[in-house]
Amino acid sequence: MVSSERTASEWFAEAARCYLEQHQGCAWCGGSYRVFHLRRGSRIEYYCNGCDFQAGHDEDKGEHFSVPGDPRPKKTSETMFEI
Repeated sequence: MVSSERTASEWFAEAARCYLEQHQGCAWCGGSYRVFHLRRGSRIEYYCNGCDFQAGHDEDKGEHFSVPGDPRPKKTSETMFEI
């Protein structure tokens, strides 16, 4: 995926949708159970710990931002135990 395909506000909307519909899923890499949803004052942020994708919205300023993820996300284990 190329970050210029969508605006920052579109990436934010997609990040919110994937977070809800794909069990904390990432809009960039598609992985599930990887995304943190943070609220810091007037800012809402989504961050993927698998590929480092970020998308956010500052409600007070009306601004959106997005940071592309790594095209080669980190491999995560299928279980909580490493083999």
